[in-house]
Amino acid sequence: MEIKYATLAVKQEEENKVLVKHICVWEGSPTQDDVDNLIKELAEDPNFGMVGDTDYVMHHLERTEETEHIFEQLNIPKSFGDENNE
Repeated sequence: MEIKYATLAVKQEEENKVLVKHICVWEGSPTQDDVDNLIKELAEDPNFGMVGDTDYVMHHLERTEETEHIFEQLNIPKSFGDENNE
């Protein structure tokens, strides 16, 4: 699966510092239903460690030449689930 999009749950820590609380990657552009389901899962599933946590903002990124450095800083691979993972 080629990873082309990411949705990040982030909290502003300081003026120039954010804490990434959760990363969800997508092959295709997520729909509003996808994002709504993700928010619900984060709020209800204790495996995510965010139950009751509302102190974050969702940010959506498309992997482009301009955003590739963000994907690299977050260690998000270009693909997932195959031997050719870059």
